[in-house]
Amino acid sequence: MRLFFYRSNDGLPRQWIARMKNSMRTICPVFNTHRMLEEYSNKFYVTAADTWKKITNDSYKKAIELADWKKQIETDWAKIKVNLVEFENHHEIPVRTKIPVS
Repeated sequence: MRLFFYRSNDGLPRQWIARMKNSMRTICPVFNTHRMLEEYSNKFYVTAADTWKKITNDSYKKAIELADWKKQIETDWAKIKVNLVEFENHHEIPVRTKIPVS
């Protein structure tokens, strides 16, 4: 928008200022730092902290098991084959939908 460059006699971009004030009035209640921090905390930080507790509990037993499993998969990767994949749903599958595969 060129509104920023259209200045009134006092040198201020009045139309631009009006647009920005309207944007703040309508957008800030929905998109704000408080909401963002709450969403990030619930979606990521709390989940990450819970995962950390699970992995480090019992002298890092789960972490060691996970590392061993990953190492085994890496070692045996060349031996892995997928011969046939079957599932019942032959329609569009939305992202994150769990489907049974055999």
